[in-house]
Amino acid sequence: MSLEVGSFPVEDIKFGPETKWHDGVLEIDRDEILGFIYQDELIKSAKIDFALPGDSTRVINYMDVVEPKVKVRGSGQTYPGVVGRSTAKTGEGRTHRLQNFAVVECVDYAGVSDEVRYASATKQTGAPDPFFDKGGSHAITAFAPQVNLCLAISPPDDLGPADRHTVIHSATMRVANRLAATVAALEPPDLETFDLTPREGLPGAVFIPHLSSIEWQTGSRSSMGMSVYGQTRLSAPWLLEGTELFDGAVSQRHSLQLADNPVVLEMARRHGTTFNFVGCIIQRTNWTMQAEKEMAVDRAAHLAQKVGAKAAIP
Repeated sequence: MSLEVGSFPVEDIKFGPETKWHDGVLEIDRDEILGFIYQDELIKSAKIDFALPGDSTRVINYMDVVEPKVKVRGSGQTYPGVVGRSTAKTGEGRTHRLQNFAVVECVDYAGVSDEVRYASATKQTGAPDPFFDKGGSHAITAFAPQVNLCLAISPPDDLGPADRHTVIHSATMRVANRLAATVAALEPPDLETFDLTPREGLPGAVFIPHLSSIEWQTGSRSSMGMSVYGQTRLSAPWLLEGTELFDGAVSQRHSLQLADNPVVLEMARRHGTTFNFVGCIIQRTNWTMQAEKEMAVDRAAHLAQKVGAKAAIP
């Protein structure tokens, strides 16, 4: 499987009369982007603003951080399966992305009861008030050195956590789609090809991220939580190509960290030289009973052996 990734670096961002990318500057038409958010009449209010590296800024109540990506050739869609997106297999062809930039999905809880706020945030993120800093001694997350467009969206008061998540995340993905479209037809300043065809005589290696499922909190059909091709429930390990992760096949909470995971990137770059990168085994557990954790580990190890892996990075 081969995927070309075209990167368009974002060095600065500003509001302007049209939405476009040019020479490292992303220009945002505020009214247009707000229009994409307000396409859903359930959203009662929304604000957008920038968060730049080094700013004395704390981004609060964030639910996801999404790098805008768009397929320009090949099957499927980036971030497949979430909020009604296609579930067709992705990870091949060509994808363009806005590099060093992400849309941050934040929730404006003004007017929402503390009980609803706590339930929504905790179920989706595992913490009632998730935040990250852009500057200062606590600017230690992967988001700190990025240029961010933050969406503060006020959720409908009378919706449950899952429906509220769907409304807000759908708006985030509409904005990410629009921003990714700015570079869909352009030639990227940086183009990297990842061809993961196995080479003879090399040992196999796999990456095994251990993901959480919150099915025990939300139920088996919830849209909330980390998803693999849109599926959030507890499942047996999934075997994905590394290039599928580049296209956002695992998303909807730590979307950026998984779509641009440095371990996956380094393994893909070393493929065919020191080892064959034979895949990513997406291991899941509810983090509850010890027996469940042991089962997940055993099945992931068995799958790694079946695909010929001699080494694994968990």
